[in-house]
Amino acid sequence: MVAHVWAQQSQEEGRNSNSSIFFENKTIYSYGRHFFLGHFVKPGVVLLNSQTYSVTTSQHQSATRGAIPADKKCFYVPTIDNHARNIKSYKDAIASNARKAKNAPRTSWQTSLENAKSWINDAINKNRELLDYCHEFGLDYNLNWEDICADFELIRARKAKNDDKYNSPKESEKRRRAKVSKEKRERAKQIYSIRKAVKDFRANNNPFLYIGEIPILLRLDGDIIKTSRNATMPAKFAKNIWQMVKHCKSEKVSFVPNGKTLHAGHFQVNEIDINGDLRAGCHSIKYGVLKNMARQLGLVS
Repeated sequence: MVAHVWAQQSQEEGRNSNSSIFFENKTIYSYGRHFFLGHFVKPGVVLLNSQTYSVTTSQHQSATRGAIPADKKCFYVPTIDNHARNIKSYKDAIASNARKAKNAPRTSWQTSLENAKSWINDAINKNRELLDYCHEFGLDYNLNWEDICADFELIRARKAKNDDKYNSPKESEKRRRAKVSKEKRERAKQIYSIRKAVKDFRANNNPFLYIGEIPILLRLDGDIIKTSRNATMPAKFAKNIWQMVKHCKSEKVSFVPNGKTLHAGHFQVNEIDINGDLRAGCHSIKYGVLKNMARQLGLVS
């Protein structure tokens, strides 16, 4: 809840009941000002802490990442105001991935060449993020990418030679079957986890549900509407929102706050499309979920 309010940048400060996560103006912290979780440099640019601290702080970091709207540009860095240290962090990560590519082993599911490519791709993505970071803040960037990966062709040739003996039809089919079997087991576990998570949320046993395959759900708890991403809204705001949702769907028009604000507690509605689907901050809620909540509130006859 605190992370969602911070991500909206609609108030100057806020904290949870035990002050383990709190924000002041543009910065949100975990347990104290020694560990920032996120910082708004400008409305469209956010710095997120790339370091870790504890299990609980990792949970705070996950909640913070999940609360940031998709249209914001995020950079993962160790500091808020030290560009030199942030650039060094990126360069160290790029060099580390290049070293890992050289030493990439063969596994049950991937050849050593495939593993090497994955590390190189990670390094390339980090390099692009670093270029974007330097461009965003008007900084010089002189890292020679060719120097870091000049020997990648040698890596590729050596890995390919080592992999040849594992690529016979018999071994390839054996790996394929093992991979399919593993994917089936993992999918079965995932389906079980999804069903259990939905059941627990609806039974009020789980206040937080963040699974990409599940649309955001709503639950009525007294006079409070709770979302499956742990945000809350007083139910008294639901009537105006539902009327606008019905209007957009029936008239095939969309709503955006062009001079008119549609409040949802601490938040505000960013958009309602012609299908009646609603977006507020990081929440995208389907029409069917909204209608079901309206029915519980007696807004649907």
